[in-house]
Parts: sequence; C-alpha cells; structure tokens
Amino acid sequence: MAESTDDQSIPSMVAQHAKSLVSEQVSQRAGKPAADLGKLAKALALTSQQLEGNMASPYVNKAASQLERFSNFLENADGEEALRSVEEFARKRPLLFLGGAAVLGFGGARFLKSSAARNGVSSAAQDAVPNQTKQRTRKS
Repeated sequence: MAESTDDQSIPSMVAQHAKSLVSEQVSQRAGKPAADLGKLAKALALTSQQLEGNMASPYVNKAASQLERFSNFLENADGEEALRSVEEFARKRPLLFLGGAAVLGFGGARFLKSSAARNGVSSAAQDAVPNQTKQRTRKS
C-alpha cells in the first residue's frame, strides 16, 4: 500500500510544482502586458470620446473600461490569484473561454508570422513549409 501512495503522490507533487512555476512566471511577466493593455484602454477611451454621438461610442467606451479593469487586475494580482481567476472563468463560461483562447491563439500566430516576416526569418521557413507539403502530397 505504501508504494501506491507514493505513486499517487509523485504526480500530485509534479503538478503542484508545475503550478507554482507557472504562477511565478505569470507574476514576473504580467507587468508589460498590463501596461500595454492600459495604453490600449486609454486609446479606446479617447476614441470613444471622439465618436461621441455615434452609435458605436458606448461599445467602444465599454471595451475601454473592461480593458482598463483587466489591466489593473494584471498589475495588482499575483500569479496564483490570476491563475485562480482564469480557472474560475473557464469553469463558469467554458465556451467563451475556449473561443477567447482560440482568438488569442490565432492572433498570436499572426503576430509571430508578421514578426518573422519583418526579420527576414520567414523566407526560409516559408520556403520549407510548401516543399514539405508538396513532398507529402507526392508520396500519397
């Protein structure tokens, strides 16, 4: 029985260690995105003021206030609190969470692709991908 308890505690310890590492990384890296989101929120608030009277103005203003709130949360929350909030949100609204994750994933991929293109990295990488695809289709 002692061995099975040890076997069960090892994955638990590994999971706890991984969670603490992620929490630490979130705490260390949350500052810059929070500041960037704060800048975006201010820009949206300014845009909302310029759109005064337009039917889009309340929506832009609402987005600005939500981004500002999230930015403040990132600046003030520690890593564990942020992870708990994300977990809680994912449990309460799983479809919205998955949709948001997909949008962030696609946006991140587009950002990385455009960054690589500006750095000249993409020419070799883009040349390699079509060739691999062509080779796969020829083998089939």
